[in-house]
Amino acid sequence: MPAKKTNIIINILEKIVVPLLTALIGAGMTYFVTTYEKAPPPQTEVPIESMPVHIFAFAGNNNPEGGWSVMDVYYTDNLPSYNFTYALPTDGKTGYAGMTFKFEQGADLSEFESVAFLLTIPPNEEADLLVKDIAGKELRYRVRGGPQAETKLEISLSNFKDVNLKAVREVMFFVDTGFVIGDHAFSVKEMKFLR
Repeated sequence: MPAKKTNIIINILEKIVVPLLTALIGAGMTYFVTTYEKAPPPQTEVPIESMPVHIFAFAGNNNPEGGWSVMDVYYTDNLPSYNFTYALPTDGKTGYAGMTFKFEQGADLSEFESVAFLLTIPPNEEADLLVKDIAGKELRYRVRGGPQAETKLEISLSNFKDVNLKAVREVMFFVDTGFVIGDHAFSVKEMKFLR
């Protein structure tokens, strides 16, 4: 009698369970292969505007010391150009100004190799590219105008390795009276992160 029950169980397994499992595994593999093949490759260039970012200008005002700034955005072929105009004290008082790209929730930039942008700035003028993490740690990288009107820059994020690149709060262009005074202007466009 036990042998007859065993044969019945084996028949059920052969006729129902094994084909059902084979069909389920096959369907799962087909879905996985189809999904994997259709998945787009990761973008090698990510424009900063495609990220959740708040872009604005700011200036230090320590009454009566301080700076002044304004940012205008112009579009050419649907691409924004951020034009930054600022004035810093020329009478020995301290001041600062900046244009920032602020990630309110923090951005994970650790997967990127570099940041790239086109900078239009008068020859020999300079500004700091500053990266700040959500804990407030920041590092600067000085950018400078070249002989041509527009300079394409690609800056390795390894220059900011002591900042938590997994939680970046701001990427900004920053100037202060420690290295520049007076009235100035520059523009930034095609800002993107590169893998």
